[in-house]
Amino acid sequence: MKALSLLVRLLLPAISALPGPAAERIVEVRFHGNYSIADAEMARLAGISGLTSPGAVSSDEIVRRLEKSGQFDWVRVEKRYLSMTDTERVVLLVTVREKEPVRSKFMFFPILSLTDEYGFTYGLRVTAIDLLGAGERISMPLSWGGERQAAIESRFDIPGPIIDSFSAGAGLHRKENPHFKIGDFRRRVWGSLHRRLGLLDLEGDAGWSSVDFGSIHEDFTSYGAGIALDTRDNVILPRDAVYAGFGWERMAVSGGPEIDRYKADLRGYKRLFGQAVLAGQTIWHIAGDSLPVYRKPFLGGAATLRGYEPGEFVGDNLFLSSVELRLPVASPRAVHRSGISFFFDLGAAYDRGTSFGGAEVKHGAGLGFFFFLAGLGIKADLAYDLNDSVRLHFGTGFRF
Repeated sequence: MKALSLLVRLLLPAISALPGPAAERIVEVRFHGNYSIADAEMARLAGISGLTSPGAVSSDEIVRRLEKSGQFDWVRVEKRYLSMTDTERVVLLVTVREKEPVRSKFMFFPILSLTDEYGFTYGLRVTAIDLLGAGERISMPLSWGGERQAAIESRFDIPGPIIDSFSAGAGLHRKENPHFKIGDFRRRVWGSLHRRLGLLDLEGDAGWSSVDFGSIHEDFTSYGAGIALDTRDNVILPRDAVYAGFGWERMAVSGGPEIDRYKADLRGYKRLFGQAVLAGQTIWHIAGDSLPVYRKPFLGGAATLRGYEPGEFVGDNLFLSSVELRLPVASPRAVHRSGISFFFDLGAAYDRGTSFGGAEVKHGAGLGFFFFLAGLGIKADLAYDLNDSVRLHFGTGFRF
């Protein structure tokens, strides 16, 4: 032990005289992920402009400064050497993920629709994606013309075993009832839950509405549920598909009765030859009691019974059945879809207390032309009421 102690005392001066490790110096700062912010601005935000000593500012401080700027979702700072043997020269690696600018979260879509019942409607829909950071979709439609509205609508995805999404909205809406020729102005607040199970869509909704309809001024609440089987992969020109939807709604007028309403909507699409498709639809609305006039379904026009004036018939209950032979003439590879169709409609609108057997069934038949481009389209139908009248109908697309 004495010999070892003597050896250490002899070598200690020599060891102390050896040169120490070279001081680290930053030779480069690299920024990754800053696609819209210049490197010089990044250095200024981080407070490392002209920095040469890694010890002059800590990595945590650089992270704090960059996060404080409010321009990044996350920040990471790492120190790297140029090589395994060169520990003197240091590269500072700053990796960030920029926050999306607010303006990039907004999308703008035109509102353009033409119907027999309400005429031409035009406007703009502004949609914001993830504006609140919850993955939500907020939409603000504003339209004028046949249907005037100003509303805010939202949808929140909620992955889970019970529901897929929650939607809610509020708005003002005005249009003229095509049967009574009276303005229908409504203020509405609503919410709904949605669940998709394979080919099944499940939905429940509730809402409150205030209605001004001529001399009528009243409020009502409603809630209901629906289920639909939908195998369509193309809602514009489906083929070899079915849709079967069933719904129930309870409506309660302030100070009045509660009324149950039921709806069945059955559709089928079968490809026959080439691009030809035979399409059919049957709709049935049944009311448990007499409805307020502003909620009575109407019959007549391009959206229901062709060959008659829009909204010519009205009642508490409605039955409608249609069949169409659709013959696209454009190539399947074309960016547009166009063709001709032959159709036959029959329907009846009748009040509570009248059986379907006692209702007067109306008919219409004719041919039409359709054209679609980029999801927008127009359809013109020339229809005969099988009596003494021929009527030309226009609309933006198929009703089913």
